[in-house]
Amino acid sequence: AAPFEPYLHSTLIEESAEVVPEYRLALGMMKKVNGVIVPEESRFIAGELSRYTYRIPDGHRSEDAFRYYQSMLQGVAHTELFRCSGRSCGSSNHWANTQFGISRLYGLEREQHYLAAQIGDGRWLALYAVQRGNKRVFVHLDVVRPVSRSETNKLTDRLSSGKRLLVEVIGGTPAPVDGVIVEVRKGLQQYPASKLWLVGYGGEGGVGQSRQQVDKWIDDVAAKLVVGGVESGRIERLAIGILGPVQSPGVPEQRIEFLLLSE
Repeated sequence: AAPFEPYLHSTLIEESAEVVPEYRLALGMMKKVNGVIVPEESRFIAGELSRYTYRIPDGHRSEDAFRYYQSMLQGVAHTELFRCSGRSCGSSNHWANTQFGISRLYGLEREQHYLAAQIGDGRWLALYAVQRGNKRVFVHLDVVRPVSRSETNKLTDRLSSGKRLLVEVIGGTPAPVDGVIVEVRKGLQQYPASKLWLVGYGGEGGVGQSRQQVDKWIDDVAAKLVVGGVESGRIERLAIGILGPVQSPGVPEQRIEFLLLSE
């Protein structure tokens, strides 16, 4: 569940949860460093990431919504790590597409607000509010419950021991999955207590960009599998990003692995 009550009459338009070995918590404005768009400062956290995107009712400003969540945060023990508003945050396009990977968050730079904090129970919070050019206001929350690297490594070790069905994604363009669907369905029928894990690995070129590529690859492939008759409830997803293990020669650095694992 979201850590705070949503803004009055707002609409939850997107929600997700996943394990992330490399969530980047932005602690500074967005800027270009060595040709890559990144926050001035950041912290990387391995943990369980919960994401919530809200549409704020018409007539309400992004500042109203931001101050509401800021006031809710004041009611719990927390440490504020970074806050910015307007153009001091940098490009809204970079926040929307590079940091969060959610294009609908791209809005007016003068109408954007961001806050990063650590909540008293150990979770990390990233809050972003923005008004688009069409006057629509959105609020996005990322909440990360940290887990140790050893816990993350156990998960990736378990995945690597599963029955490998295919290694398919190369260079950011998903290869056709039509030929994979039959094999996947047969495997799931043969092992009714198993689930299919789509594990995405990113390559060089910037942690944020790589992570968003991996998320999109997994979403695209999962959607094609469901259209092909694979039960969505038997598909699990994990974005490893650039922190995955070093691979042997000939194994694509950027890829999605299809792993069939017993529960």
